[in-house]
Amino acid sequence: GDIGPHAKTMLRHSLGTDAAEVLSDVTVNSHDAVGEWWLSLVTQETKAQVMDRLDNIMATLRFWIDAEDKPTNSAILVGHSHLFRALLKSNMDPAFKAECPVWTRALSRKKLDNGACLCIEVEWPADPMAKPTIMDANLMFGTKLSDGSTRATVEGLGADVDENADCEVNGIGGILSPGLSLHEFIAGVNTTKQEGGAA
Repeated sequence: GDIGPHAKTMLRHSLGTDAAEVLSDVTVNSHDAVGEWWLSLVTQETKAQVMDRLDNIMATLRFWIDAEDKPTNSAILVGHSHLFRALLKSNMDPAFKAECPVWTRALSRKKLDNGACLCIEVEWPADPMAKPTIMDANLMFGTKLSDGSTRATVEGLGADVDENADCEVNGIGGILSPGLSLHEFIAGVNTTKQEGGAA
């Protein structure tokens, strides 16, 4: 109920009214964020319960439909850094791990920083019951892991490397591309809307 308006208010305070209008013009599905969804402080999920939750998240993302009941190929998932670490750890493609062992180990062991954005590329197998695999993962908008590291610093490439060089994304209106700053992203969304594109 209140998630969309609250997000718009927070965006207005952080980025200004114009940016808030552009970025908040999306359908917010609060899904499981209503009611008491968390465990008590004395209850801990078992590994099997965590794996079931991760499988449910991936199944929801795979079969997600938009407001017009059409399948969508992109989504924004908001959650806790521990959840994302577990999701990455349990779904990373072996070829991705072999190609980028230092980066994938960091993603499996470190948390995302608060508010960090991570673009993941997921391959969905033909069998809907088979496990999807994460083929690539890149931090977006200059965000970092909780220890301040990035893919470039973890892989020893230095700070001059484009953090998102390998991330192929179809974002809002298909305009989110690697290396965009948040302000460039907002400007692109606004341009797409003015041209009558999807948002």
